[in-house]
Amino acid sequence: MRWIEVDSPYGLLGLFASDRGLYAVASSKKENTAYKKGALPANFLAPGKAEGHLVASRDWLSRYFLGENPGKIPALDFSGQGEFSTKILKELAKVPWGEATTYGELAKRVGQPGASRAVGGAVHRNPLWPFVACHRVLASGGKLGGFAGGLAAKRKCLRLENIPVPKS
Repeated sequence: MRWIEVDSPYGLLGLFASDRGLYAVASSKKENTAYKKGALPANFLAPGKAEGHLVASRDWLSRYFLGENPGKIPALDFSGQGEFSTKILKELAKVPWGEATTYGELAKRVGQPGASRAVGGAVHRNPLWPFVACHRVLASGGKLGGFAGGLAAKRKCLRLENIPVPKS
C-alpha cells in the first residue's frame, strides 16, 4: 500500500492505493493515521502500479474539485469490503457525474429491492469518496438524506456537479 496527501476544498485528503487501484480516501487525521500504518509513502522516482493509481487519482480529483466532469474513474480496489458493500459501491460508481440516484434504486440495481437501509449502511462506510460518489445518493422522494461528511458538504458536492439540491 502506498499513499500521498492532496489539498482539497474539504481539507487535506490522504489517498491510499494498492497495485489493484485506489483503496481509500481519508479525510480526517484519524483516518489518515489508521491507513498509514503499514503503508509506505509513494516514491515517484520508482513508479509502480500503486503510484500510477495515485497519480491518476490525484489528477482526477484536481478536475473534480474545479467543477469539471473528471471523466473515467481511476482503478479502484474494493478488497476489504464485504460482498454486499462491494456490490453497492461498484453500482454507485456507475452513477455518472452530474446525476443522482436513491438508496432504493441502488438496492434494486443489485437485486435487493427493499434493502434501502442496508444500502445506506454500505454507502455510509464508503472509503472511496468522491470517486464513488455517495453524495449523489438521495433519500426516497428526492430528499437530501444523510452524508458522513455532513449535509453542508453534501450540498456543496451536489452544487459542484450542478445536481439540484433538495430542501431537506
